[in-house]
Amino acid sequence: MDKNVVVPGMSNLASPRYGATYNGAYGPVAGPYSAPKSDWIAPGQPQTVEVPKPVPVPVPAAKQPNTPAPNSSVMRAIADANMQSAVDKVTQQREVADKMEKLERQAAINDQINESVKQEEQRVIDAANRRMAEVHAKKAEEANAAFKAIESASNERKATEAAARKKELDAVTRIRSTHATNVVA
Repeated sequence: MDKNVVVPGMSNLASPRYGATYNGAYGPVAGPYSAPKSDWIAPGQPQTVEVPKPVPVPVPAAKQPNTPAPNSSVMRAIADANMQSAVDKVTQQREVADKMEKLERQAAINDQINESVKQEEQRVIDAANRRMAEVHAKKAEEANAAFKAIESASNERKATEAAARKKELDAVTRIRSTHATNVVA
């Protein structure tokens, strides 16, 4: 690229790479000019394109039918360890599930026990209520019998008093009539 641009003759204003070079103002660039940095490339300019080179990939040889795989003992040990880990996890989960089932069975038994205790309590309460009702009925009957006895004694006393008064009145009336006949007037 031509870094020195001659202004008087206006020659050499076009650079082979960037075309006409201006300084962004009103005229050609008077001094050296560096092109802006960008990805833009003028049309028609050669561009470099990278072509990927093929990389050879090693292909393993075909495995013979009865030969063990390479590092098969290591792979077998890893598989055994993984299997043992899985078995341990399953065993642990089964133990937890067994404990949960045992707790659920115990909870069901506890519920049955609580229900039978409630029923027994209700039976005891009902029996106590019946006994109290019987006691109250018996006391009521005794009270009624006592009241009737008091009433009959009161009536008997009144009848006895009435009979005694009548007897006394009869005696007084008889004595009066006896004395009235003995009196001389």
